[in-house]
Amino acid sequence: MPGKKQEDASPMDKRISWMEGRIITALKAKSMELKKFLDNEDVRACFAEFLDTQDTLVLYVMQPPGQPLTASTTPPTDFKKKIVYFLKVARQKVEYETMAKLVTFGDLVPSPLESMELVSKELFLHLFSAPGSMASIPEITAKEIQERFMKFVAQTSVTVGLTAGKTLLPIPSIKNSKKMDPKDLVHTLETAVVHWTTQIKGVLAQDAEQLLTPTSHPGPINELEFWKDRSDNLDNLEEQLHQRKVLKCIKLLQNMQSTYYPAFRSLLQDLQQASVEAKEIYRFLYPIKDCFEVIHPEMQSKTDLSEEVNNGLFRRMFHLIYLVWTNSNYYNTPTRLVVLIREICNDLILSTKWHLGIEDLLLIEPEDASKRLARTLSICGSFKNCYFHYKSKAAKALTSNPWRFQNTALFSRLDAYLERCHDLLDLVDTHILFSRLERVEIGGSKGRDLTQDIQTIHDEFLVIFDKFKYVNYDFLDVDDPTFDTEFSKFRETIKDLDRRLGSILTTTFEDGIIIYSTFKVVDSFDDLLSRGIIQNEWLKKQGHVIQAYAEDLLTIQQVINDFKDFPQVYPSMPPTACALIWSRGLMERISEPLSRIETLNKQLLESPLVKETLVLADTLMKTLMVYSQERYEMWASQVGSISVDRLQQNLLRRDPNTQKLYVNFDAQLVTVLREVSYIEKIEALNGEGQQWTIPQQALTLHGYSQTFRSHILALEAIVQTYNGIITNLLQVEKPMVAMELEKINQELEVGLRLLDWNAHDRIEEFIASSMRSVTALDKVLQTLSQGRQDIVKSLEQFRSAHEFFPFTAKGTKTLPQEELSRRYQEHHTAQVEDLMKRGLEIHDTVQQSFQVLNGIKENNEFPLLEQDSTAWVEYTKYVNGIVSKGLLSSIQQVLTSLQNQVDKNWLTKHSGIPLLDIKLQLAQSKAVVPGMPPTFDVKFSPQLDNTDAPTTSKDQMSLQTMVGGWMADYQNLATCIQRVDMNNEHYLADVETSMEIAAVVSTINKLIADHADECRNFSSPFSTFDYLWTQNIIRSFQDFLHPPKRLSDDGEEEENPDVDPLFGIKLSLFEAQVSKYDKIYNEIVELPSSANIGWVRIDAKPIKESIKNVCEKWKASFTGYLQDKVESLLQGLFNFVEEANAGLEAEVSIASKGNLKQVMGYIRDCKRRHKQATQLMEPVNAVMGILKRHHAISEADMERLQEMRE
Repeated sequence: MPGKKQEDASPMDKRISWMEGRIITALKAKSMELKKFLDNEDVRACFAEFLDTQDTLVLYVMQPPGQPLTASTTPPTDFKKKIVYFLKVARQKVEYETMAKLVTFGDLVPSPLESMELVSKELFLHLFSAPGSMASIPEITAKEIQERFMKFVAQTSVTVGLTAGKTLLPIPSIKNSKKMDPKDLVHTLETAVVHWTTQIKGVLAQDAEQLLTPTSHPGPINELEFWKDRSDNLDNLEEQLHQRKVLKCIKLLQNMQSTYYPAFRSLLQDLQQASVEAKEIYRFLYPIKDCFEVIHPEMQSKTDLSEEVNNGLFRRMFHLIYLVWTNSNYYNTPTRLVVLIREICNDLILSTKWHLGIEDLLLIEPEDASKRLARTLSICGSFKNCYFHYKSKAAKALTSNPWRFQNTALFSRLDAYLERCHDLLDLVDTHILFSRLERVEIGGSKGRDLTQDIQTIHDEFLVIFDKFKYVNYDFLDVDDPTFDTEFSKFRETIKDLDRRLGSILTTTFEDGIIIYSTFKVVDSFDDLLSRGIIQNEWLKKQGHVIQAYAEDLLTIQQVINDFKDFPQVYPSMPPTACALIWSRGLMERISEPLSRIETLNKQLLESPLVKETLVLADTLMKTLMVYSQERYEMWASQVGSISVDRLQQNLLRRDPNTQKLYVNFDAQLVTVLREVSYIEKIEALNGEGQQWTIPQQALTLHGYSQTFRSHILALEAIVQTYNGIITNLLQVEKPMVAMELEKINQELEVGLRLLDWNAHDRIEEFIASSMRSVTALDKVLQTLSQGRQDIVKSLEQFRSAHEFFPFTAKGTKTLPQEELSRRYQEHHTAQVEDLMKRGLEIHDTVQQSFQVLNGIKENNEFPLLEQDSTAWVEYTKYVNGIVSKGLLSSIQQVLTSLQNQVDKNWLTKHSGIPLLDIKLQLAQSKAVVPGMPPTFDVKFSPQLDNTDAPTTSKDQMSLQTMVGGWMADYQNLATCIQRVDMNNEHYLADVETSMEIAAVVSTINKLIADHADECRNFSSPFSTFDYLWTQNIIRSFQDFLHPPKRLSDDGEEEENPDVDPLFGIKLSLFEAQVSKYDKIYNEIVELPSSANIGWVRIDAKPIKESIKNVCEKWKASFTGYLQDKVESLLQGLFNFVEEANAGLEAEVSIASKGNLKQVMGYIRDCKRRHKQATQLMEPVNAVMGILKRHHAISEADMERLQEMRE
């Protein structure tokens, strides 16, 4: 085994060693680093995955900066040092023998373009230029290869420069210029100059204006970077053109008098001038960089643009731009400034969009969105204002070079952006206005419909507004016209909604509602009235409003004339206060619309109708003020006499018929107090308006109002409690509290005869004494009443707490007898324990009542009650009746629930389910005759009743016995509570004498008997097959197989035509018997397998299976006989064939005469048996057909018989 392992590991070591050598060569790895690398578990796992897994095709080995070597099967996303890769050329496991062909390798560098340039220049270029390197190639071909390769190297260098943002000039190789053909040299140099000229002109042609395209919108920072990059690039070109190699090339062209030299020299001067220009422009623009960065979109998360603008950002920016314009030699042209301002506008748009939060602009509160948009418009407006300020300044100060350019050239994109912001602001403000419609409600006969119409308009607006919430485009993208199209549709829809609102406003005025409500409707429309269409409708209806106000004044005048003597505004209000409130309400009805009418159209106010209306309003106001003063003075003149007379009445009075008490505070005094209270409140509401002086008598009486109120409330409580006592006191309670009640009556006589409402000090003492006595007795009687209620409630709770019957489909299911008995026992045990506990609580409640009664007697120093006193004994009898009634009701209820369970009609009506599962089975009779086979009967398990075989065992009890036990258990619940009126007795005797309970028990017994008869009717069809198990199968089959002999008329025995020599009886009779039992079997199958009969569910599957099994036995007695007979016949024939085949195979010769005789004998026997076999096949086939048709044989047995037959 160790040798085996070593052999397996050896190829792996060789493969890794092969890869190790290439890693060392490529990465210059040290041996110690490589050892740690190969010892790492993750690295070994990567190597194993690459070498031993078919699907892993690539392995990467790398060394990140400052980290050890590592390996991976996934390509790195970023790397800064060289990487070695191993690549499979086919999907298969790597073996050492095929490794060189299967695995290729190489390295990856971070900058492949620069690497390619280096290899091309330093390696391949030298190879192509080496003497004799192309000796085998024709000279023309070699030159073409060299030219093409030089172009490739030059293009590579240019590309490398472009990736770094520089323009690199490819320098031709002229090391051996003296040896070169002059024409070739000139061609090479001129080709290079042409290439340089193209590159330099391309750089010189670049301009900041090119940054602005229909799809690109750079900012001023991009402008600054452009000039910085341009300056650096031009400097770089100048440095390259002053290199020794380049100067040598130019000198050679000059010496050779090349036609390209003058043009190239002029181009160099242009290059120098452009470099000076770029440097100066960058130097002048750089001081403005800080301002540009503030509005740069990427800086918005760090700056508050609004605050910067408020601090003079744009003024500083334009001041610096103005200085650049006035001092720069190159950046003072309209083109330059237009480009710069357009770029500033681009960044300003992006920055304000960021602060605007376009993603959730329409999802936030519309007021907040409106503020955001207003702030954005303010910022952009400040920018334009600063521009125009400095434009004006330049026009005045720089007459030779003012800022003369069109505003559209500067602000076309910003103006489009501002217009879009205005549209959004209009959208949001419209949302704010239409949102107020949600709270508008209109009165009048059509108010409900009009309010619904307004709500519909509001809902329709929300639908069209919501379309803007979740759009898939940018609202503020001025290059996208989608918003303009959608907003145009929005405006058209809003115009339609405005027309509908104007129509609703018109309908409201025409509906004939009162003028006050008209102005309420106008107020509810609020700022919507400023919208053109709605405002026009309002102006049209102002004349109707004036007319309605005039009609309302006439109505008020008529109301004054009709109701001034008996104003009934509030029936519960005292008359004088009612009159004052009524007149004040009419004055408000006049004055409030009047103030609103004065704000209507000025021309309308000059009409005669308006002037007449205003005069009528003034007249009615004066009339109402005079009316209020007169009503008040009439009341003040009567207050004094009322106060003196009514305060001398006694505190209480008694009704002689009912003996109930009442507080005797006169209603006129109450009216005076209320009048004063209301008049003071009216004066507070009037403010500096109409005031009244309340008479001193009324003020004095009102000064005691809190005292009167306190006394009245206390007396009302005493009276109410006393009246409750005498009304609710039971006859059995009166003897027990007679002395306490007499004491209370004596105390109340003081308030009935001696005290009046002027005796304030004595009233307090009377109230305190009477309150204590009345409250104490009331508390005792409440305790007694509550105790009785608790007894009734406790017994009611008992009835509902232990519901077991009947079973319904909602919470229970039908149970077998054992499970039902267990659950019932748990239920009944809980019933008994709960009822015994409640019985103890009932006795405790009665005892508590006794103690409370003696408690009040002890406090009043009256004689205490005794347990055997007549009053207490009578009371306990009364309570005993309550307990007996409740307990009998509970027992009757549980018995009624049991009655419902066994009542099939109730179960059908109330979706009840059977209570119990019982089985119908073929059971062996218990009476077995010795020496005789057992007999069977159709029986239920458990039995229905005790008519057949009464049982006493709980496990074997009949349904009748079980239900009877339940009824006895429920009736015996009466023994769980001792009687209240006597010791050691219970309520069973009351149950036994209850006619209601006896009627329920009788009904249950009758239902049980009827149910048993119904179940027996269900079992009757099964009993019709009793011949199957009462008759002996073997004896009956033998009688069939051996029919009785037939005798002729002469008494001689005749041949029976039914007898068959082969099977005993003809096959047709066999098949008739088999068909007979198949038919019986099908009849058994059609019998019901189960049935719900009343309160039980009968499972008939046991008896069906038993009867089917017996029927199968009868059938099998016939089919089994035939199958055995056929098997016996075929087996005999099969044995003969086997024996004959063996005998016929014996070798026959002259010397073996015995074998010859034996073979001849078998031939003879075969001839004889052939005829028998031929005759046998027909009945055999017939039997097999019978067995197959009647499914009396298995497939295996049928195949075996067929093999034997064949």
